[in-house]
Amino acid sequence: MTIPEVKGCACGTTLYVTFDGRILPCMFFPTSFPFSRYPERSLKEGWERVRNSELIRGFKDRGKREAPCSSCFHFEECFGCMSRVLRVQGRLSASDPECPFREGSA
Repeated sequence: MTIPEVKGCACGTTLYVTFDGRILPCMFFPTSFPFSRYPERSLKEGWERVRNSELIRGFKDRGKREAPCSSCFHFEECFGCMSRVLRVQGRLSASDPECPFREGSA
């Protein structure tokens, strides 16, 4: 089942370049964690670093996430927002504080 109104985390499927050349996995990702810099590295190389990032793979690995994400039925479609989890919770293993499936939301 897919949930049309819930779009999974775009990190690892998108690329964002800041005005000063920092290459990030999405426009909301903290700029203090650049994956690469342009023009020091090509956009293609920056994209490869984002796409093959262990950081992103770990975030999308159920076994490395805390509850309720780790046991959520919708985890494979959602993952939560990596940028929000990192900014608000301070660690990528945490759950998304704005999850639409979290108890008490909606």
